[in-house]
Amino acid sequence: MLLGCSLSDFIKKIFYFEWLLSLYWMRLITINFTTGDMRKLLCLLVAVVTFVHMQAQSATLVSPKNDSVDVPTLTYLSWLHAFGNDSYEVEYDTSLSFTSPDFRVNTVGKNYTDSTQSVLVSSKIQDLRYNTKYYWRVKCIHGGTYSYSGVFTFVTFLQPTLSYPADGAANIPLSDNLMFYNNTGSINYRVQVGTVSIFTSPIYNHLTFSTAGIPHHDPYSWGFSHFSPNNLTLYYWRVKEYNNIDSSAWSKVWSFTTEANGNGIYDIYKNIFRVFPNPASSEIYLNDVTPGEIVSIQNMLGEVLIVKNVTGNQERIEVGFLPDGLYTITSTLDDEVRVQKILVQK
Repeated sequence: MLLGCSLSDFIKKIFYFEWLLSLYWMRLITINFTTGDMRKLLCLLVAVVTFVHMQAQSATLVSPKNDSVDVPTLTYLSWLHAFGNDSYEVEYDTSLSFTSPDFRVNTVGKNYTDSTQSVLVSSKIQDLRYNTKYYWRVKCIHGGTYSYSGVFTFVTFLQPTLSYPADGAANIPLSDNLMFYNNTGSINYRVQVGTVSIFTSPIYNHLTFSTAGIPHHDPYSWGFSHFSPNNLTLYYWRVKEYNNIDSSAWSKVWSFTTEANGNGIYDIYKNIFRVFPNPASSEIYLNDVTPGEIVSIQNMLGEVLIVKNVTGNQERIEVGFLPDGLYTITSTLDDEVRVQKILVQK
């Protein structure tokens, strides 16, 4: 829209302006400019304005904001309608050249009325790849002409977020639930539960349910009955999600310990080895360990970084080469598993 009005209103203003100039010209008789010349000039101005209105006008992108992160794999791209455009084509791609195999186009017809007020136009897109940078723009069409908006970028959702039980929680009832937040656009999830944090032989590993239609802000609840937990057992769990074309990264690995036979409260800290210093910068010492135990250190993704066989009641482990962050130390002897957390901070 030009000068905040429609084409017809603008033309009326031009001719009103012509009348005012005519009055002014009659008073300034010394100016060598005829009324015919004035009419020709104003007609040329009208033609220029009409030509401008016949061209496609560039739209202003609104949402997702440029450089947004953690955008759901089903989302809406929105922009402000530019006066006079007939339709739009929303282009989005994983390449700035808009020529990759991921390139897609949504066409949006005109189903609104031009006015002096801005109109927000949206287009639904789905089945985006996880943890991927996308570029998007809008092709504005009017008659046989078109123009492009600027280009915005966003990065899609990385991984599910675990909610309950809290990481390291103890005395969890056998009838409880696992809870996690879903991503809008995912249609299925895989849950893994195991007694070892690297999930080499998980006791539950199934893609058996759909979360379609569950709001992104509501946690999904998944019952313990799916894997029949035992009393007084340390479990690890993680979640992965899928849409029609891709799968996310695994969530972080959390752990919890179940209750003791329903007759008492099990305190996980009564049967735990000691770690010092904590936080650590170069090395740690494990106290109250037993020869024959196998000690492993994993990052929060469950990747095993260190494995050692314990030879005494105290064990020294180098950790200076590990990046700063939180790690899980797991000690295993026969059927007994003990866990500690350590912070590496240099």
